[in-house]
Parts: sequence; structure tokens; C-alpha cells
Amino acid sequence: MECAYVASTITELPFFASKVTLGPEGVACVHDLGQISEFEAEGVKKLLPDLKKQITKGVDFASK
Repeated sequence: MECAYVASTITELPFFASKVTLGPEGVACVHDLGQISEFEAEGVKKLLPDLKKQITKGVDFASK
């Protein structure tokens, strides 16, 4: 397993840093967050709005 910032369905955002399994063609599997504490879940929830802004900014930049 490796960690990568990838297209993901783990959250409502289109990209998220996740543990992945790599295969011959690249990312073979994106793993979910697994068991996380309430504190960790709250941290993820708090970071989503800022991460959404950053993703939008990056996608806009890449599409130009």
C-alpha cells in the first residue's frame, strides 16, 4: 500500500489523499479511511470546505 492524492469517492469531494494499492496499470484500488476515531472524523469534516476550494482552484487551473 502507498498513499496518493487520487480521484476518490471516500468523501463528497472528487479527490482525496488515500491509501492505494498499485498494480501494473497504476492505482488498482483506493482504500477507504478504515476505522477512525470520532476526533479524526471531526477533523476530516472540518477540512472538507477548504479542501473543496483548493480542488476547485486546481481543476480550474488545469483546465486552462
